[in-house]
Amino acid sequence: MTRLLFFLFFFISSAIGGNSEYWSVSQYLNKEPNEKKVSLYFSRVVREKPIPIENQSKPVKIMMVYPGNQISDYWRRSKVSFEKRMTELQIDYTLENHFTKPGTVREQAKHLLQGVKEDVDYLI
Repeated sequence: MTRLLFFLFFFISSAIGGNSEYWSVSQYLNKEPNEKKVSLYFSRVVREKPIPIENQSKPVKIMMVYPGNQISDYWRRSKVSFEKRMTELQIDYTLENHFTKPGTVREQAKHLLQGVKEDVDYLI
């Protein structure tokens, strides 16, 4: 939850303050050495054959906020891929989508804060 709150703070303060500094993934991983291990582990797990979840106590609540209203279908394909993986893992979940226009940072921030208020399990 701490990472999420930090991300939200950074995201919203950047939007309001007009800060346009972006980091590449490699720059971020160099600044946060612990995240490099997490990233490598995640890559390995995603490439492995899925192991279905057993004994899930309740559905996982997920909210997706994507700048998906654009010509490229990258974000929509990402969502489809995500849903297929959840099915392969046999994870019971609810998914709330918010596709926004690129550059509508305030709208995206509004949806992210809504997810925090609704106490979703994961914000993407």
